[in-house]
Amino acid sequence: MPVGNLIMTRKTPLLFLILTLCVLALGGCKKANRNPVQNQSGPNSPPGPVVANAAEVQMLNAAAKGDLAGVKYLLDNGGRVNAQDGEGRTALMEASYYDHADVVLLLLNRGADLSLKKRDGATASILASGHKEVQNILAGVSDLVSAAGNGDNTKVATLANKGVPVNAHNEVGSTALAEASWNGHLDTVKLLLEKGADPSIRKTDGALPADLAASQKHPDIADLLTASAKGGQGSPATPVPSTSASK
Repeated sequence: MPVGNLIMTRKTPLLFLILTLCVLALGGCKKANRNPVQNQSGPNSPPGPVVANAAEVQMLNAAAKGDLAGVKYLLDNGGRVNAQDGEGRTALMEASYYDHADVVLLLLNRGADLSLKKRDGATASILASGHKEVQNILAGVSDLVSAAGNGDNTKVATLANKGVPVNAHNEVGSTALAEASWNGHLDTVKLLLEKGADPSIRKTDGALPADLAASQKHPDIADLLTASAKGGQGSPATPVPSTSASK
């Protein structure tokens, strides 16, 4: 064997080892950088799902059982109304599926979101199939948000007086107050605040009603909402004990 070939043969295992170590080192650098990049979020990043903690999982279970007092207790003690478990279920979905209209009303009054979906794509409205009373309550939310967006104060007042929750999110994640604010309906905003609308409740995309008003150049509405939020006006309404919203 030529001397040159002999030298290369002896060096081959060493070169292979060096190349292998370089590849592993580069791969490790990529893995180390991957998670921080994925976890970065900026002010314009859309909010992610609210992952339920242990207490909030208990709230989902209470909603499924129709335990109104239990759900209210957990909400009053820090439970997030739109928290989702591993399957994407929310307390509203559970209450809707098991036909607990009083729990549905409580959750909607606290800002429950009709736009949220389970992992299989089901929403609270879909899960309420066959439960007429709950279906009517959920439909009332959509009607109220639409009426507020149109500045239809007569319809807004009628629906609110029937017990339709003014703080609920419709199927696209908006609220009556958000729609009225975006469209510049000052009188509708005042009416909703009188009915217990909470100016601190955001749309599903994270926008506040005051910010929506400001973005559309409605400073009178933006100022009113900011003042209302600071003054405590528009706190979540007391759950409606009856189900008149479904009639």
